[in-house]
Amino acid sequence: MVTVIITTYKRNPEIVLRSVKSVCVQSYDNLEIIIIDDSPSDFENRKAVCQAIQDINDTRITYLQNERNIGACASRNKAIVMAHGEYILYVDDDDELLENCVEKRLEKFKNDRIGLVYSDCYVYDEISGEKTRTNQEKHQGMSFDTLILNNYIYAFPMVRKCCYASCGMFDIKMPAAQDYEMWLRIAKKYEIDYVDEPLAIVHLHKGERISTNTQKKLNGLVLLNEINQEYLKKHR
Repeated sequence: MVTVIITTYKRNPEIVLRSVKSVCVQSYDNLEIIIIDDSPSDFENRKAVCQAIQDINDTRITYLQNERNIGACASRNKAIVMAHGEYILYVDDDDELLENCVEKRLEKFKNDRIGLVYSDCYVYDEISGEKTRTNQEKHQGMSFDTLILNNYIYAFPMVRKCCYASCGMFDIKMPAAQDYEMWLRIAKKYEIDYVDEPLAIVHLHKGERISTNTQKKLNGLVLLNEINQEYLKKHR
């Protein structure tokens, strides 16, 4: 089983549905889909989002609402603890997976040493209408030395669930770069692999995203350097 986690925060129902439906139609169907709604209780579309997800009528979906806003990382951690899948993949509530994303990623877990599998993705600018493919670096095996130089793991890697037990969960103290910090921890202990094709679509829009908040990004990277200070001093 693969557990797909979607955390949502103050999104319109149609945007969340786009993400959820992209998971429901995956070519690999042994899925558990956990949706954590982290919107505040007074968010005007909260009930509409809940109803829209219920209307999908897919028994693989578990939908939960946090009593209070706890943040994306804490919500992901909550879902990871609940997850029954041997593999975990999360999707942002405003992005989507391509139909064979889960199947293609799963094929790459050849042995127990591989902890994470990533791929390229398409980036769609909803303002300009431009659609581009990410051209990431591609690395296999033990890859911490390359990953700390540049985060080439984009949207959305699949992780063997046991990695979270051995490497820890998402750090809720990180203001940004939480994913990057998590992938670095995994890369210290496990091999990684990749699928050399786009398997997801990231949507750029005017809505709220941590990735467009410059100060949060800066603060996150400063903290990331502090966490890895011992390695960075030895590897200038």
